[in-house]
Amino acid sequence: MADVIEFETDRLKLRQWKNEDRQLFAEINSDPVVMEYFPNTLSVSESNKMSDKIISLIFQRGWGFWAVEEKQQHKFIGFVGLHTPIPELPFSPCVEIGWRLAKEYWGNGYATEAANAVLSVAFKELNVSQVYSFTPEQ
Repeated sequence: MADVIEFETDRLKLRQWKNEDRQLFAEINSDPVVMEYFPNTLSVSESNKMSDKIISLIFQRGWGFWAVEEKQQHKFIGFVGLHTPIPELPFSPCVEIGWRLAKEYWGNGYATEAANAVLSVAFKELNVSQVYSFTPEQ
């Protein structure tokens, strides 16, 4: 088990996940607008399995897809973080940055604010040389 990295921005806290995040995460994953570019929405069971995996990876490495909490309301709004994707990608091995926020928080700069902080952690604390972002072909 690694030391879990947690950090804050002006408006956000990036932290390990809490049990109470699961319900809101399931709501995010069942939203067809949020999941538009993914193969499908997720059931509660699939969402819980995903959050279990995310939590496990953060415990193992100290970093991953951190839960994002809006500090003023102390509310979970989604995740932003780093991941090591499947090795079959043409640019693997690599570290990717990814995010998924509840749609009511879109358009407020939260993803950009959190992603900038995550990139700072990646390059300054984890000594990652490159970070990738990708999306499926449409």
